This record gives sequence, C-alpha cells and structure tokens, in this order.
Amino acid sequence: MNKIFRPTILIYNNAVTFCINVFYKEWSDISKLTYKSRNNFAEKLIHNTKNNKAKYDFDSKFYKMPSYMRRSVINTALGHLSSYYSNLQNW
Repeated sequence: MNKIFRPTILIYNNAVTFCINVFYKEWSDISKLTYKSRNNFAEKLIHNTKNNKAKYDFDSKFYKMPSYMRRSVINTALGHLSSYYSNLQNW
C-alpha cells in the first residue's frame, strides 16, 4: 500500500471503531429498522446539522470528514454489527 494513504486509512479505521461502539449501545433501536432507515438513524446519532443535535460527538473527533466518507464509515460499522448479531443468533 502506498504510504500517502496510511493517515487516511488510520482515520477511517478509528471512525469505524467509534461508530461500532456507538451503534452497539443503540443496537436495540437500530435493529428494528429497515436498511435505509438504519443509515438515516445512525447518521442522526453521530452527525450535527442545522436541524439535528447528535447524541454522540463524532463531528468534533473527526473534524471535516467528507460526507461520502462518513456514510461509508456508517455502512461499514452497521455491516460489522449486523454480521456479528446474525452470527451470534445462528450459533
């Protein structure tokens, strides 16, 4: 892997870890939602907007993260948790 991407990958991985921890705490609510609703709900948990005050402080920890990257982080974290709970249920 090219060295120039390492800092970005580190930030991305830290953001995924942060989101996994947040979504794990909120899984009882998240698991009841459809796929699209999960993403919207998850984004509202971590991202401040004019009309939304986030419950968790993602924006200050990952300052100016582009929206496409934030959404990728959310999808990755939700995918990890969904897989975890699915495998746990099958076991």
